[in-house]
This record gives sequence, structure tokens and C-alpha cells, in this order.
Amino acid sequence: MSETTKQIRAILANWIDDIDAGNTKVSEEESEMLLDTLSRIASPYVSAYTAQRMAKVKHRSTFQNMINDGRLPDGEHVQGFKEKHFNKYLVSKAVDQLKTKH
Repeated sequence: MSETTKQIRAILANWIDDIDAGNTKVSEEESEMLLDTLSRIASPYVSAYTAQRMAKVKHRSTFQNMINDGRLPDGEHVQGFKEKHFNKYLVSKAVDQLKTKH
């Protein structure tokens, strides 16, 4: 576990203890912001834009061509969203494989 991960874990553990004890001094607005941020980080899916950035591809057409020829995984339709969402683990794994091939 990295030092940064240890620090994050300690902060979250202390915060959980404070929540359990009823001692949080976090406003409703701050709580909503934190919940939104944690949800985005913990989600297994990223947007097409983020997946394209993960692949370090500048043009959307190049990104789509990489999906079409199997170098990158295709996204999935998530209910309630127009655009496909991409599994960030699968995108990351495909990007790593592309790096080792070059």
C-alpha cells in the first residue's frame, strides 16, 4: 500500500469513527460534494472522454477506430445515459497491453 493510500485510509477511517460517534463537522453541501467525488472514483465506469484520455488518444475518430479493431474494449450502455460508459479496469488493461506491444 502506498503512503498516499495509507493517508487516505486513515482520514476515511477517522471520518467513519466521527460519523458513528455523531461528531462530524461537515456541512450538507460538503457531504454532497464528498459523496459525488467518492462515487465517481469508486465507480467501475468512466465516460468515453475519460477512456479516450486514459488511452492518450487525441481524436475521437482514432479512439473509435481502436475500439472497432479490438485494441480497446467497447463501452456499455448504462440505463439513463445517452453515451456509452467504459469499464476503467478493462480500458486500463488494454492500454497497458498496447504499451507493451510498442
